[in-house]
Amino acid sequence: SDQANFVERCAVITHIQQSDEGEIYITVEQPEGFSDVCFKLDGTSSKTAKDNGFITEVKVGDEITFMSAPRYFGDGYVYPIVSLSKEGKVYLSFDVGYENLMKEYE
Repeated sequence: SDQANFVERCAVITHIQQSDEGEIYITVEQPEGFSDVCFKLDGTSSKTAKDNGFITEVKVGDEITFMSAPRYFGDGYVYPIVSLSKEGKVYLSFDVGYENLMKEYE
């Protein structure tokens, strides 16, 4: 829950997928400091990103800027994204994404 644990990185998208539950999964080229390449927007954050045009405006091969925490415990975990933008357009602000993630953990 410590906001200082989240870092900002830029990476090129290699895959985007939406789950039946509304979550968005994003695979990127290996970002510095992360041990995996799979990230996700939870249902509430994915809705915000979709409402801001993420699905129609961002494609495989685009470079995104995102924030996530680079460490986790367990196997098979997908890093949660708490901030997402491309070329200055914000699809999910940190304040909103962080709040959504904390609610998900309650």
